[in-house]
Amino acid sequence: MIVRIIYTTTFLILIFIDTVISADLNLAKNAYNKKDFITAFNEWEPLAKKGVTEAQVGLGLLYGKGQGLLQDYREAIKWFRLAANKGNDEAQFYIGMAYINEVTYKKDYSLAYMWLSVSALRNNRLAKDNLPKFIKMMSPNEIDKGENLKIRCINKKFINC
Repeated sequence: MIVRIIYTTTFLILIFIDTVISADLNLAKNAYNKKDFITAFNEWEPLAKKGVTEAQVGLGLLYGKGQGLLQDYREAIKWFRLAANKGNDEAQFYIGMAYINEVTYKKDYSLAYMWLSVSALRNNRLAKDNLPKFIKMMSPNEIDKGENLKIRCINKKFINC
């Protein structure tokens, strides 16, 4: 009986926490869409620090675009990288673009190809639209290396690529 009470209590706590996180994410998204970037930041930051992927992507956008705070590409990439390593397709797209555009990373078309490809495989529209254009810029060697990296990433189930 005590075990059942413990399981029930734990379950209810987890549901409550999930509901609070969801409400905070919605508040942040609504603020962002209304261009209230300070509120978006204040809602996303504590969630991002707790490992909430959507909040990490949100912070990456704010820092990358300098919305409501000073533009800081290194900070943007830090948050995108955390989310990308957990399999977030939007963050994977932004990391790929960072490798193409040399935003805090040295230009590396093979790594960019890997990130854009895995993002496209996860149905990210921006990655699907940009990947064919990007491939035209690549050498056959870069494509082969990128394909090998992509296969390793797929084998890891898109996590920690």
